[in-house]
Amino acid sequence: MIKRYIYAVIALLIATPFLFVSAMTSKTGDVIEQKEPIDGSAFFAGDKIKIEADISGDLFVFGNEVTIDGKVDGDIIGAGGKLIINQPIEGDLRFAAGEMEINNNIAENITVIAQDFSLKQGATIGKDAYLLSEKASFDGGIIGRLEIIGSSAELKGSIGKDLNFYSDTKDATGVTLSPEAQVGGSINYNAEGEIKGVELGKNVMGEVNKHPPMAPEAPSKGEAVFSVIGFFVSLLLVICVVIFILGRNIKDIQKEMVSNPAKSTGLGAVLLIALPIISIAFIISGFGMFLGLSGLLLWLLLIPFSCIFSIISLGELAMRKIKPEMSGKIYYTALCGLVISFIVFYIPLLGFLMMIFFMWWGSGGLLMKFLESRSDNIVISRKEEVPEVVSEEEKK
Repeated sequence: MIKRYIYAVIALLIATPFLFVSAMTSKTGDVIEQKEPIDGSAFFAGDKIKIEADISGDLFVFGNEVTIDGKVDGDIIGAGGKLIINQPIEGDLRFAAGEMEINNNIAENITVIAQDFSLKQGATIGKDAYLLSEKASFDGGIIGRLEIIGSSAELKGSIGKDLNFYSDTKDATGVTLSPEAQVGGSINYNAEGEIKGVELGKNVMGEVNKHPPMAPEAPSKGEAVFSVIGFFVSLLLVICVVIFILGRNIKDIQKEMVSNPAKSTGLGAVLLIALPIISIAFIISGFGMFLGLSGLLLWLLLIPFSCIFSIISLGELAMRKIKPEMSGKIYYTALCGLVISFIVFYIPLLGFLMMIFFMWWGSGGLLMKFLESRSDNIVISRKEEVPEVVSEEEKK
């Protein structure tokens, strides 16, 4: 039964985040101040987060303003509007933020996405730095190499190995080296304009290799055709596997979608819009974090599966018009629906609208089937609870 699959998926989704964060210290709320040391890993989510205590494990943090004034023995992973690091980090830094300021040492690598990035004087990156940043300044040191994609980078500190800069923006400021800057390796410059402040043998120990901006090459006609065919075959195989696993349940969902497409689409739209909003509300509230994470994971799973259900149902509707005798043969209808979907998908705007419709239509069909199976179970259970009445004549 379809409900068994749904219950299994829901149970797995609930268990996964629970197992992931159950061993951690976790806090959520608008304002979080952590002053007590933490033995192990920690998870924080809120608006303003200030961590003044040491953490012996990894730190997972998501907030608008994040300030770390305590030592972290593991990695820092997260995202936020602004991140300030004032104490040593013994692991890696993997973070996305609008503004980022590093005032102390990072022992391992950093992988960062930031609008404005700043490595202050006295701070050191122990290994390599990988950045995607519009504007970056380096007053501190990097022991390894620096890989940066952006518009401008200003170097006053030191880089132990190569500096690789990439930009496809015509008005990019580029790289500027101050007299006290040091690059132990070479500079590979893939951008427009010139590199400012380079003095070979003084602040650059290696070579300076200038290349044109790295822009993706347009695929040839043969490559484009091969890519489309490969995508088509891959998606067809995925659909066939889903049909094989779910079996008759696919036909039940398809029946709900085809018999009442308007209702299915409306319910699906409400489900896909409301589910992430409710899930995020649970996460922010604190008491429903596990349920909120499970809801987000369920929402992510609904998107691809709803499109698969919609492709199969579209093929069924088309077969009823084109070749009625093939209607009901689910593998043929899936192939027909996939062909039609591919034709529409590559039409500008119409393809995008089709994807939105498919997500709503398929999610609504799955929800309708789930609600129907639940109502059937309730009716059956009520019938089982009604005691059998035996008349006096039957007893005799």
